[in-house]
Amino acid sequence: MFNIFNYWNKKISVLTTTGKKFIGNVEDIIPADENDSNINSIVIRSTDSKFLGKLVEFPENEIDTITIIN
Repeated sequence: MFNIFNYWNKKISVLTTTGKKFIGNVEDIIPADENDSNINSIVIRSTDSKFLGKLVEFPENEIDTITIIN
């Protein structure tokens, strides 16, 4: 398992539980107690062409893996 709070201000690759991959810079991490769903989530600013520059939020339970990109 991973701790999403370790990825603050990093460029990452996120693989979702549905098999979709997203790449971007972590812009925000929302703790469960501040999130309507009561689940931690991570927000990236996408560098993928499909979502270029857009903010994409991933609830922790929808993330399969996170990889830091140097």
